[in-house]
Amino acid sequence: MSDQSTNTDGHGHDDHHGDYHVVPIKYLVATGVALLFLTFITVAASWIDFGDYDLVELNIILAMIIAIVKASLVCLFFMHLRWDRPFNSFVLVSSIVFVGLFIMFSYIDTSESMPGVDEYRRVHLQDKEDQKVQAQIDLAMAKMDATEAGEVDHDGDDHGGDDHGGE
Repeated sequence: MSDQSTNTDGHGHDDHHGDYHVVPIKYLVATGVALLFLTFITVAASWIDFGDYDLVELNIILAMIIAIVKASLVCLFFMHLRWDRPFNSFVLVSSIVFVGLFIMFSYIDTSESMPGVDEYRRVHLQDKEDQKVQAQIDLAMAKMDATEAGEVDHDGDDHGGDDHGGE
């Protein structure tokens, strides 16, 4: 048998993790203050509608940039990656940045192509004689318009749709 006092930490765990780093309280407080400040910036940015300035995508881009910075701060300081091997920090921050970029570009692409998709659906369905499908789409569009206008019906009844009878 081996001598446990030299190979374990007293709880039966091997001491294979090496040295650890105690983060000074000033770093933790500064990181916490920075996270609170960035949260304030996120909320303030949500009040600004960049669509009024023809910059609709700027809302999501700004929110994603702030989220990337906040995630990086948490990982670097609260998860102690700042004092780990630099390569580990580089891999983590790079991963967070690329995931954020992929989400931003996907959102921008989706928001740019939606008007074209809606127009294609309208034109395509007008060419067909399927009135039932067109009526369902018109009802759904009317509900979306009413929801966007603030006329939300909370009881689930559409008050005027023919959803109880047959043809």
